[in-house]
Amino acid sequence: MAARPGDTRQSPDVLRHEALFLLNFSNTACAVGCGSFAKFSSARIRITCGISPAFNTPTIHTPSTVTTIATVILKFMMHSLASVEKTLQHPRIMPRTPFNVIFVCLGNICRSPAGENILRHQVESAGLADLIHIDSAGTHDYHPGRAPDKRMSRTLQNRDIPVTGKARQFTAQDYLDFDLILTMDDDNYKNVAALAGDPKYLAKVKRFTTFCKHPDHQLAEVPDPYYGGGSGFELVADMLEDGCTQVLDYIRKQIDA
Repeated sequence: MAARPGDTRQSPDVLRHEALFLLNFSNTACAVGCGSFAKFSSARIRITCGISPAFNTPTIHTPSTVTTIATVILKFMMHSLASVEKTLQHPRIMPRTPFNVIFVCLGNICRSPAGENILRHQVESAGLADLIHIDSAGTHDYHPGRAPDKRMSRTLQNRDIPVTGKARQFTAQDYLDFDLILTMDDDNYKNVAALAGDPKYLAKVKRFTTFCKHPDHQLAEVPDPYYGGGSGFELVADMLEDGCTQVLDYIRKQIDA
């Protein structure tokens, strides 16, 4: 039906195309790693427009609908672009080894860099350095560029384990770069999982403690030693050395498969 002169309302066909464009835009954001914000917007578009997940057919056609959707998308995109920008500006060039593994904790200065360095030490001792790439990251950007905690470093060095690394934040790109993502505690797991975008990536995420074999180390989490004393760092190192032995066995099987 043609619009009357002076009528600012858009035709149902125009609104249908605009709604579908915004839906596809949101779905694309999901695909590039904008995570739960994109999924929320996609769901919001479907609910607001009455879009059937099976047919993508809007049944409500009003200008306010499209305006509402656009507002929602702009809000989550402002948040998501910051994460995307960090990913694009990340200076690291991922080596293409047969297997890439990353350890993840909160700030990437205690537990995860310890896991990275312990596993690297075991991998190098086994003569597998050319086959396995190891990294670490934090779920929060608290200490960008900072070296591992001196107390954690001292604990590892006393065990003749070299310590290297600089703190960085885990990003959605890491899902593409790594084959195994090891989280230290439940909060780490939840924060990493929130960036998955596609459920298929969650299969890469595993709780590190599931690899610990010693009865004393079969805990729900690797405890954060940051606010504790020296014994806390020793326990973390013990757990990581134990679990990394099984992690290496797991990786060997993946490479040989």
